[in-house]
Amino acid sequence: MAPESVTVADYEPAWRDLSRRRVLWVVAFLAIPPLTWLFDFGRVRSEVAPFFIAAIPFLAAGAWAASFRCPRCGNRFMFHPFYRNPFTRHCLNCGLTREKVS
Repeated sequence: MAPESVTVADYEPAWRDLSRRRVLWVVAFLAIPPLTWLFDFGRVRSEVAPFFIAAIPFLAAGAWAASFRCPRCGNRFMFHPFYRNPFTRHCLNCGLTREKVS
């Protein structure tokens, strides 16, 4: 368990980092169609290749978001040995609830 002296404000930088990672992940997802069009406009010779090229930033942003460590237990926030949840609001290992950062 966390020491009693730990306050919500102590976790605020970590929650800001998590928010930044998730926003980048969503932006990368929304960028897939325009990037696919852009790469297709460049006359790439395959019908599938532009999509996979455009999906690389989404996959990289997703990997970066998934690597976020819980500020209390240090384990990956969205991963448990038996399941994963990229949309969770609490640590899947120690149960620390993510607070809204304004």
